[in-house]
Amino acid sequence: MLSGKLEHTFNDDWSMTLEANLARQTRDQNTVILDALQPNGDADVYNFFAPAQKYSPGTVRATTRGRFTTGPFAHELAFGYSYMQTETNWADYSFDAVGTTNIYAPRVIASPVYQIGPVKLIEKIQEQGLFFNDILSINDVWNIHFGGRYVMRKQTGYDSTGAVDGQPYDKSVFTPSVALVFKPRPNVSTYVSYIEGLENGGTAPIGTENQTQQLKPLTSKQVEVGVKAELGGVLAQASLFQIDRAAEYTNASNVYVQEGNQHHRGLQFSLSGKVAPEWTVFGSALLLDAKLQDTGDIATQGKRPMGVPKYRFALVTEYAPLALPNWVFSGNWTYTGNRPLNAANTGDAAPGYNLFGIGARYETKMGGTPITLRVNVENLLDKFYWASANGAVVAGAPRTISAGVTIRF
Repeated sequence: MLSGKLEHTFNDDWSMTLEANLARQTRDQNTVILDALQPNGDADVYNFFAPAQKYSPGTVRATTRGRFTTGPFAHELAFGYSYMQTETNWADYSFDAVGTTNIYAPRVIASPVYQIGPVKLIEKIQEQGLFFNDILSINDVWNIHFGGRYVMRKQTGYDSTGAVDGQPYDKSVFTPSVALVFKPRPNVSTYVSYIEGLENGGTAPIGTENQTQQLKPLTSKQVEVGVKAELGGVLAQASLFQIDRAAEYTNASNVYVQEGNQHHRGLQFSLSGKVAPEWTVFGSALLLDAKLQDTGDIATQGKRPMGVPKYRFALVTEYAPLALPNWVFSGNWTYTGNRPLNAANTGDAAPGYNLFGIGARYETKMGGTPITLRVNVENLLDKFYWASANGAVVAGAPRTISAGVTIRF
């Protein structure tokens, strides 16, 4: 992975930034997947094996920022150009049924004999964008944010013969954004916003008829109202939002499709900041009501999208004891609610789960060079849980210990 950033300041009000990123990844993927999970724990076992997958993303972004006034209005302006290109090569792969098991009484399954066929799929995406955003300040009480992005995107998939696979996408889309901010007090802000965004389409899960195929991009629309308040070093936020986007799910024919609308309404709360000289806390809560609409299928109409929980809670805390000035200890907890395994919400849902983690970091210097040492333990209690529940289920990572060193020079 290579990245670079060049920033030039013209004066106190105007500057320009040029950023570029390039990455190359090659990997062998060997995945075990459980399908047709039954209430008693029985499941079919599939194996997906794809050697020499390749992923090659690259981005360039140029941004100009400036401040100026027009009469009584102050402006903070940002505009620029972006370019993105990616190529994903799934390589030749095999996907085979290798046996059956029971999650409560696992069985030993012999290693499969791979029969890799010419089923290579290559996805190429090229996107150019022009964007701008202006924060217009009328006074210390009112702000108006408005902007937009004009995107020119091409997306094409190719099979092993080089023929086009799936439906190519070649369109230009403008996505606007606007927000009104009102500050009744210096430490309190209220806002209402409307944002549209162009998102990557989902990739068909392994096991579907169009597995690994990336669907066309989709436009999401979000309306949000909220309030932010700084209370003694703690930032408190609350918002009510509604998001509409094309629904993506596996239909009754086992094809991953974009049909109908996925409607989200939610409440989100968060607290972050120092609650004591030695303690920093970040907490969030998400309450989400998500439904499939206009699917044209009574089996999925009004149902919760697969893999989407109703609740998600998170708490992260850091303790920096004054007696140990170079040490910081951390702990985290997340809870994810149950998730439907299919768009029709039939059968058992993937159950909710709690995850806990701890960590520590130590900051020092060696020869004048700042060095940070870290160690983290994720899934501290070695909880078994389903990390993915989009049709098939995939087990989450067990207790994982990692260590790292950061050197700044």
